[in-house]
Amino acid sequence: MMRSLAAIADNDTYFFSKVDYQQGLSNSAVLCLFQDNVGLMWFGTYDGVNCWDGKTMEVFRSDFSESKTLSNNVIHSISQADNSCLWISTHLGVNRFSQKARQVVANYDFSGDYYVHSNNQGNTWILTGDGIYYYNTHHQRFIRVQTSVLPVDSMERRAFVTDDGGLWVFPPSTGQILNYSLNRFDTDSLSVKLSISTNKFHSKAIEDIFYQNGIFCFVDCDRDLYMYDISRKSKIYIRNLSSLVQKYGVITGIVPFYEDIIIGFRANGLIRLRTSKKYEEEIVNRNIRIYGIYREPRQGLLWIASDGQGAVMYAKKYSIATNLMLNRMSPNLSRQVKRRAASKVIKLEMVFFNIKSPKDLIDNGIENDRRQSMGKVKTKTIDQSIGPPRNMVYQGINTIDQDPISKGQ
Repeated sequence: MMRSLAAIADNDTYFFSKVDYQQGLSNSAVLCLFQDNVGLMWFGTYDGVNCWDGKTMEVFRSDFSESKTLSNNVIHSISQADNSCLWISTHLGVNRFSQKARQVVANYDFSGDYYVHSNNQGNTWILTGDGIYYYNTHHQRFIRVQTSVLPVDSMERRAFVTDDGGLWVFPPSTGQILNYSLNRFDTDSLSVKLSISTNKFHSKAIEDIFYQNGIFCFVDCDRDLYMYDISRKSKIYIRNLSSLVQKYGVITGIVPFYEDIIIGFRANGLIRLRTSKKYEEEIVNRNIRIYGIYREPRQGLLWIASDGQGAVMYAKKYSIATNLMLNRMSPNLSRQVKRRAASKVIKLEMVFFNIKSPKDLIDNGIENDRRQSMGKVKTKTIDQSIGPPRNMVYQGINTIDQDPISKGQ
């Protein structure tokens, strides 16, 4: 279980807990984080990959005495691949990792720097020093579609894959955008058609881009911060960040989080820009060095990849009890949910849930078991008189059904 570190009584502040060596994390320096399609958290460190289900940690490392292990223990990125696999970018190549078999099923090596970008469907592109590639699921290999036209060293954050599989690339020192799209990822390469378009996106040069879950924040050359919603095609001005950069230094991540905008700084921790106070800055935690920040899409929790403190999780005080997924709970659980007017205690079994309010649990009970294979989960007690407990998230899944894996090369 995650160790809760602190909570402030204010309704508008955050709980934060961390996953570190006490939960079995292989290294306290977490370089990247990712939540897969079944809800498990993956942490890439300087010493292998860690899979966290809320109760137990599974560690994967390179082992030259065995096949089908990681190419290297330094993990730069983790992202979704097709057919129940993950892309794990190591210091010595890209590994295709089977979530079902729990092993590497294919390895791909690219010369020089390279960056893997994919969406939740596993549509995958790689930007390298010699060109742009996509992963063809029919041939199970990467196919180059364009020779290099961009400096690859800036493409870690200046490119991403949208929900429809398109690759968005923002060339450095411009306000332009390059859109790459394919008609299919899963057919013979001779039938694949590539479309490329160049458009003006912003009136000034874009310096930094931070994309997650269909929304990205970007900072232009004047250090003005904007937020762009891809589905709505809407751009919103937030505020100028010049004073913050001067005060806190290099930015490593920007994400919207509930009503706020969270900004992570390499050496000076987290701050939030409060919407209710016209994006006035407020310190969340100065005592943390940050490699990246990630808002996971299922419960909306905020994860911090830290240098020395493991993986740190943030949640709103009253969002912990409301982030319970009713449609993942067993009908048998309804017999355990009882209303006690005097003590206001709810007893429930938790995995990853999602309800509107704690009152819904009391009045409506629990229905609709959509997943029989959730496995055994831990029982917790919530005393509403003191608010939800700090560590009441990610109470692990013991068994998970997976789709068959594809044959690696």
